[in-house]
Amino acid sequence: MADHWTGSDALAEVAAWWEKKADEEIERTMPKVSEYGATDLEEIGRHMVAAGVKPPMGAPGTWATPQRQELGIYFYIVGKMARWSDAVARGEFVSDDTLFDIGVYIRMVQRIREAGGWPNARH
Repeated sequence: MADHWTGSDALAEVAAWWEKKADEEIERTMPKVSEYGATDLEEIGRHMVAAGVKPPMGAPGTWATPQRQELGIYFYIVGKMARWSDAVARGEFVSDDTLFDIGVYIRMVQRIREAGGWPNARH
């Protein structure tokens, strides 16, 4: 009997599922991108730098706006992971909303790295 999770049919099934999820993510996220901006990301990043977060090895000696935005996202992801840890400790699954948010934050960092920042920044 063939393994259901091998072959081109399984890959096509995963690709179709992933595309649907990506479309849903875009639809749910774009209104928030417009509403939220990037000021919070930069502000959190500034506070983390002021508290002593060091630039990664090989990076310039200061944190530029995109790197401060990424630090802000890191901060948010830590909070989401804490929610997940609490759920596990209670013997529960974390909410789909928390998982969705983590995925969006990951995509935001990818966009910052590729485009040099998150839109709607107020410098």
